[in-house]
Amino acid sequence: MLNKLDKGITLRRLEQPNCSERTVKRLVRSIAIVLGSALCFSVGSASTATTAPTKYISSKEYAQGQLTNKNYKCLSILYGKESGWNWKAVGNLNGKHHVYGIPQGKSEWLKDANPLEQIDWGLRYISHRYGLVRTIEGMQPDTCKALQHWKIHGWH
Repeated sequence: MLNKLDKGITLRRLEQPNCSERTVKRLVRSIAIVLGSALCFSVGSASTATTAPTKYISSKEYAQGQLTNKNYKCLSILYGKESGWNWKAVGNLNGKHHVYGIPQGKSEWLKDANPLEQIDWGLRYISHRYGLVRTIEGMQPDTCKALQHWKIHGWH
């Protein structure tokens, strides 16, 4: 508990020139109300978050959320042919290299990555190899160019 002297020093530190003690008390009271309200709402939402059921998102839904319909359609066909959207898929590239995951990449990191990480990796790979295409939503990986390459060469 602050004694009278400490209280005066604390309030004076908050005061600005031409600011009355009454104004400072109002400011302190307002801050206390805001902080108290914030704590009440954060505790309430935290308890709701812990009891709410977990919603899982599929790798297809995740990819669809990243791309326009046209780009998603090309990616869906490409990954459907490469891995059947199986995140544990392992392929053998001409007997020389193993390829892993949904994007069937050479990176061994893909073996241990979750499906959403694999989608992110695959979209970065397509961006790097085939470039980006301008869409209304912004720049996106040119998945249709990757699909076209796959149709011609059997790989992307």
